[in-house]
Amino acid sequence: MAKKGNLSFMKRQREIKKKEIRQEKLERRKIRNEEKKNVTPEEEAPTPTEKEQ
Repeated sequence: MAKKGNLSFMKRQREIKKKEIRQEKLERRKIRNEEKKNVTPEEEAPTPTEKEQ
């Protein structure tokens, strides 16, 4: 019965580690999406100004 407690502990540790990794990936995705949103308008803005000139 002692091993059952140890296995439960190890399983919980793995779950915590996976949760942290998922959170990190989510944060990276958010940063990437924000960068795409910020870069896209900047790239589109010069093209209309070129047409106006």
